[in-house]
Amino acid sequence: MSSAQETAAVHTTCSHPAKLEASTEIFNRPDVCMIAAAVRGWLLRRSIDSRLQDYATSLGIDDLHAALFQLAGRTGAKSGVVYDENILEQLFEYILFPDEELCLRVEQCVIAAEADGREVAEGCCAVPADMVSAVCRHLSDAEAVISLPLAIVNEPEAGCIHVAVALTALQQLVARLCVGRVIPACVHACTMCVGTSTAQETEESLADDSSLRLYAMIRQLIRRSSLQFTPFRCFMIQCYLEAVPHSFPQFLQGLRIWLALLERVAPLPGNPQQAESDLFSALSKRRARLNKTLRDGQEFEQRLRRFNMETLMMQGVRPPAADPVIVREEISVLDRVCIALFRCMPSGAELSEHDLGTFGVSGSDYAGNGPFDPKTEVMALMRTLS
Repeated sequence: MSSAQETAAVHTTCSHPAKLEASTEIFNRPDVCMIAAAVRGWLLRRSIDSRLQDYATSLGIDDLHAALFQLAGRTGAKSGVVYDENILEQLFEYILFPDEELCLRVEQCVIAAEADGREVAEGCCAVPADMVSAVCRHLSDAEAVISLPLAIVNEPEAGCIHVAVALTALQQLVARLCVGRVIPACVHACTMCVGTSTAQETEESLADDSSLRLYAMIRQLIRRSSLQFTPFRCFMIQCYLEAVPHSFPQFLQGLRIWLALLERVAPLPGNPQQAESDLFSALSKRRARLNKTLRDGQEFEQRLRRFNMETLMMQGVRPPAADPVIVREEISVLDRVCIALFRCMPSGAELSEHDLGTFGVSGSDYAGNGPFDPKTEVMALMRTLS
């Protein structure tokens, strides 16, 4: 599983199992009905892709076709092959793991309900803890329909496989969507205004499909994080949304990194300045680790030009596990996030204060030391760094 999947899995494990006892009032809520319909539609559109093939191989499944037929209680190709139930359960859990498409669709359902002025009008603050139960009640008869590639279909009627979804699997799927997790009203209000400065601009922005998609993706990232929403952390999320230009190509990647940093920093009550300093240190340390990883990879490439792989392995030298392109991209994101939020480069960065020109001379805006316009200052410096 990816890091995002692992984070969501941890968050789900810490939640209490959902029960199907939900009040009629919650069961009939428009947002609950829309979310259930979105999940049901997603379940009917499962398919086999390369990632599923790779995961099946890692589980020791040589014939994915036969495994899927066994899941459905039918006899498929190579009928003599029978896989362990625990392995099949892991495979089906992977198939039912919510992807970005489903998370985005669910968030759009909540947004639509809010726009109609329904029960969730206070920025998701009215979302109940037993919402998972209500959604699962709507899906009590749900089944997953898995489309098979034509290359492995032996019979004309076997173009797809229908697998009933058990209650526990449904509960796990819906819980991973974090539909019962409340986004604080202050953060919710800030996400609505991302990239805008007036109420009219906000309304016009949300009428645009691309802006609405960005708005939904920001919300689902915050909702699915395992972050405890303390006042300081909420404030720092607001700072990110206000300071980092929403046109920044890695805006969402930077938000994901920022949420992870906020989770690691536990500020002392009544000492926000120290907490802000700790965040800057955590960001700088993360950048230093990535930079070391990049240097180690470069040194390995240089050694590989001089020696063959067998010699390096005998010397105890291991190839780098991280893709240098991904590492460079994350370093670039960290630099820009640091510029936008702290108005300086991370500690140990190659650029000096002189290279930044007049940027940030008034100090940190969040310490109350003067006005700061991210649309002009940050974007200008980001172009300089590029």
